[in-house]
Amino acid sequence: MSESRRDRTMEHLRWLKLGAVRRVYDEVLDRTLKGRKGPEDFLGELLDQEIAARKVSALNTRLKKARLPQIKDLDVFKFEEATVEESVVRRLYEGDFVREKKNVVFMGGSGTGKTHLATSIGVNLIRQGHKVRFWNLVDLVNELEQEKEQHRTGSIQRKLKGYSLVILDELGYLPFTAQGAQLLFHLMSSWYENLPVMITTNLEFKEWDSMFHNQKMTIALLDRLTHHCEIVETGMASYRLKTRQRESGGKGRPTGKSLQAAENVLKSQ
Repeated sequence: MSESRRDRTMEHLRWLKLGAVRRVYDEVLDRTLKGRKGPEDFLGELLDQEIAARKVSALNTRLKKARLPQIKDLDVFKFEEATVEESVVRRLYEGDFVREKKNVVFMGGSGTGKTHLATSIGVNLIRQGHKVRFWNLVDLVNELEQEKEQHRTGSIQRKLKGYSLVILDELGYLPFTAQGAQLLFHLMSSWYENLPVMITTNLEFKEWDSMFHNQKMTIALLDRLTHHCEIVETGMASYRLKTRQRESGGKGRPTGKSLQAAENVLKSQ
């Protein structure tokens, strides 16, 4: 191919934004000629390379936009050191709960692996093509308050259009204001049966009104959250401490206690 013809081809590929094709063009052309392959093989390999590159780029973009604190997967989670039931976590990992519009609550003490598990599930959903957004819950409340102060109420909700899951981490670790609680309640209410939410918390449901400053609002939130919900108890003994000390322990399994606690809160009113 003449230099001028190649230059025009490169320019056309640049204009068409076929970056991967431009990068591998000479390599694939040389391999095609040496292998005495036809033009369909040449074009086919170029398109395969472009599609593969775009999939990687899209994956990286979704990971970046998810704002995950770190990339963790289940292959480094030591279930033998934890009390959470592995089969339950692996079922959630597959992501059917997202398609079923179910919420998930990881409930347990500090260091029991809640954030690790939530992050791992989020990462696998992103691999599947889903859009996920992670927030430390207090950070989200702060953003909601800033949004209100700047007269941009609804901006966060609009940005989440097209997302498959929101992960809210560490409910109960730090307090937020009554106004922040109201803003969070309205946002989460808008997700009801539309956008699944995954929450990690060290609080039992009966303790949630200490965070939301309003018992009636807490009850309304729990009513929506637990209507379609998977509750996974991670225990109280620190998973991280167990990993360090290699303490032995019996396998636990999630029970209906937490869901029953939510129901008791609702029935008590």
